Amino acid sequence: MRKLSLRLAVAVGTTGALVALTACSNGGGTAGGQDAALDPEADVTISVGDQPTADKPEEQAAFQERIDEFEAENPNITIEPSTEVWDAQTFQAKLAGGTLPTVMGVSLTYSHELIQDGQLPDMTPYLEELDMIDDLNPLALDKVKDDEGHIYTIPTGLFSVGLAYNRDVFEQAGLDPDKPPADWDEVREYARTIAEKVPGVAGYAQMTTNNTGGWMLTTMTYSKGGEVQDAGGTKATMGDATADSLQALHDMRWVDDSMGKEFLYDQESVRQAFAAGKIGM
Repeated sequence: MRKLSLRLAVAVGTTGALVALTACSNGGGTAGGQDAALDPEADVTISVGDQPTADKPEEQAAFQERIDEFEAENPNITIEPSTEVWDAQTFQAKLAGGTLPTVMGVSLTYSHELIQDGQLPDMTPYLEELDMIDDLNPLALDKVKDDEGHIYTIPTGLFSVGLAYNRDVFEQAGLDPDKPPADWDEVREYARTIAEKVPGVAGYAQMTTNNTGGWMLTTMTYSKGGEVQDAGGTKATMGDATADSLQALHDMRWVDDSMGKEFLYDQESVRQAFAAGKIGM
């Protein structure tokens, strides 16, 4: 993926944070009752989410290998894997019902809500004991701390949001794959060219489902110099940049007809369609 002009796409996105869930809502507290005398040799069983499903045997085997390694080093701890994954629509209900795994990944941007609700244990003493804090991305750590600087989740990744484009499709459309679009006007122009010259291929596609629609609109807004919230992060302040972004999508979809026939994409489905050569950008 090429780094494009600041006018096009430079938003920083967030991926995962590893959390230990307490399913409490009374605020505060430290992990596992830090003040209590605990026996580190006691037999313990914990569940761990994000296990790959059976249709991904190689990934599932790698996941199980890590479990086996951990249990070999910690014979008093039994790991029960779970295929439970982060779902914003059901997470809170399952957390309140106590049906989620002991440890699982969540969206990094969701950490503050969980911290404020007292639903995560303080991981700071454990990270200090393992001397891990300096190994973690400081930008990510800022998203998983409370006002006192205590760390409640372990960030596992950050990523940049940019434009992916299919070089073969560019060549079929007569576009130079070494000169991708540098701003949104060129995105629209290239998308129209692809749609006209490469049958069955959408010039441009964007994620819309499973909470990705607002996320991508936010990315477009910031890439156009706008914002979606005030400096304090407490009030929505969408303005001209957001309106311009919506207008651009409208024009590509309804005026140029350059976005194909499928519009209900999430992260997985858009990757599959892109890999299959059905999307130019």
